[in-house]
Amino acid sequence: MTVALQTRGRPEKLAQMIRSLIRAAKDPTRFEILLGVDSDDSTMVDFNLPGVQYRFVTLEPGLGAARRMNRLAGESRGRYIFFLNDDVESQTFGWDAIMEEATEGVSDGIQLIHVNDGVLGEQICIYPCVSKTFLEVIGDLLATSYRRWWADDHIHNIFYLLEQLGFPRIRYLPEVLFENEVGRARRNEAGELPQYSEAFIADTQVDKRLFIESFDLRCRDALALAFHLSRNPSSATIKNWEHILSRLPCFPRQTIYSKWNQKWHRRLFWPMFRGRRHRFLSGRRNLNLSDRRVR
Repeated sequence: MTVALQTRGRPEKLAQMIRSLIRAAKDPTRFEILLGVDSDDSTMVDFNLPGVQYRFVTLEPGLGAARRMNRLAGESRGRYIFFLNDDVESQTFGWDAIMEEATEGVSDGIQLIHVNDGVLGEQICIYPCVSKTFLEVIGDLLATSYRRWWADDHIHNIFYLLEQLGFPRIRYLPEVLFENEVGRARRNEAGELPQYSEAFIADTQVDKRLFIESFDLRCRDALALAFHLSRNPSSATIKNWEHILSRLPCFPRQTIYSKWNQKWHRRLFWPMFRGRRHRFLSGRRNLNLSDRRVR
């Protein structure tokens, strides 16, 4: 397995995260650590963790979350790629053995291994783990240039759509906890919540629009995966799959932040969605399934 980490300007948090990852692992030789670092990030010049093996992937500044994840996926050496952030801490001893056992449970490799983040739980996978086989079937991990958060929604939604076609391939591991800053704040109401800039909030609005617009791309990926899993489906089966997808809403997000009623949820996420209603657009009759390009 490859553990792929994106980081910028937070070497202390990154070091703490890597130490927790290794400390909680049953066998650290099971995985490699891949660090995606911007070429202009001066805080990482002297980064060093004695006794820990990791590789750097130098990224162009301003790539955005999706293109960074694509680069890390392309540089990975493991059969599975597990995407984490630099503010995460592993809370489960033996997480690597549990996840390795999960990878062995599906021989064809087409599955989303979904760990528990301590906040959203089973609702959505914000730290996706997918296989190289999955990438070989769909091509680029992300064909939409998300800037911030919606890349994980995109990946989860592909598997959600695949499940609607009769292939349930989301493997949720509630016992494997990777807790981020928000999760730690959840455990302690007095804890300090992360602060997001206006630019960050603006990016999330752009990403939400991209997520809605890229519904056809995710349908195409779900169809490609279903075709791969079925080996040689009949034309009637393919037509039925297309019919199922054409009748799904184009914005079936599993988590609706604006509906959360906990006080700390509202304080953290509501500024990103204020003044807006989620639109569930149904009855999409004409899917464009022929094109998949990075925007």
